Amino acid sequence: MSVQAMSWVLDHSESELAARLVLLAIANHCDAAGRNAWPSQERIAREAHVSVRTVKRCVVALEKS
Repeated sequence: MSVQAMSWVLDHSESELAARLVLLAIANHCDAAGRNAWPSQERIAREAHVSVRTVKRCVVALEKS
């Protein structure tokens, strides 16, 4: 878990709602340097309390931003 990566999301990301939850779930899996997060979409969905379909949409939106 990378508290620094999660803190960055909270302080700097302009993402909102489900996309923000998805990004926080991904950040939670980063290494200490804030890199190398590889959780499955199913795991992200479980942790963010959204559907896998929502995770897919959010990831696309986050990549565009």
